[in-house]
Amino acid sequence: MSTVESDTATNDVGPWSPLRVTIFRSLWIAGLVSNLGTFMHLVAVGWAITSLTSSPTVVSLAQAAWTVPGFLLALLAGAFADVVDRRRLIIVTQACSMVCAAVLGSLELSGRLTVTELLVLTFLLSSAMTMSAPAFMALTPELVERDQLPAAIGLNSISSNIAQSLGPALAGIVIAASGPGAVFLVNAVSFLGIVIVVRAYHPAESVPLPAEHIVAAMRTGAAYFLNSPRLQVLAARVVLALTATSALSALLPIIARKQLHASAGQFGLLSTAMGVGAWRPCGCYLASTGGPRPMSSLSARRWSGRLARQPSRGLTRCPSHCSG
Repeated sequence: MSTVESDTATNDVGPWSPLRVTIFRSLWIAGLVSNLGTFMHLVAVGWAITSLTSSPTVVSLAQAAWTVPGFLLALLAGAFADVVDRRRLIIVTQACSMVCAAVLGSLELSGRLTVTELLVLTFLLSSAMTMSAPAFMALTPELVERDQLPAAIGLNSISSNIAQSLGPALAGIVIAASGPGAVFLVNAVSFLGIVIVVRAYHPAESVPLPAEHIVAAMRTGAAYFLNSPRLQVLAARVVLALTATSALSALLPIIARKQLHASAGQFGLLSTAMGVGAWRPCGCYLASTGGPRPMSSLSARRWSGRLARQPSRGLTRCPSHCSG
């Protein structure tokens, strides 16, 4: 049972109805701002590392530093979300993320940022955000009524797509004006909203569950996964999709700067195009009646086909200083 007090009658359920719940609306807006900061940050990382090195291998390590924590810490993060106070976990991880982004911004603006520092701080920032993600998602059912939960999950997805569409373009503008360090500082500030909203949220008292050790929670989660073929198939698909998209994202900065000679604003628009593309499958899915499986299969085939045609269009004809 949700602990939230809705501002309106709960029998009027629609795609936007969760936004009528004050605490969900506040957290959704704060999350949107934070997501914007995150996608701005990713563009700034790509621009900053290509300013420090021209090695494709080193540049791709920035993407690895961002994505690896998601694989290494996912199980641990889920266990923490089940065992510890979720509000406290979110606040602590958001504060750690804020510090990492602020340090990155200060180092870059002072001209002292190195490749090692950029990679390490990117890894730490991603680790903090990975640890907060399950707690953040598990908080949503507490904020809305049960019949509003699907709409609330959809709104969270919309928030991410909006940020992925607008964030890179905003980053390009800021980088062109003040450099990537300014974007890092903007991202640091963007975490404040979530901290403020979560601190102000006080859930109703519930019956305390028996204490569970983190290792036991991880074993339970692993056992559930190993006994769920559907989850295993879904996880395999996600890994394959992320591997392909991460490879493109990893090399996009160096291709944009070294081969296409793009400016900061143009690089931002190039990154924005990937986010805008996420809206088309969403629209097709909403308009379709075939369910998610046919839509995901169609999206995968189109993605693979488009990516396979890129070599013939010259993207692999990298100049000598881009080869490695």
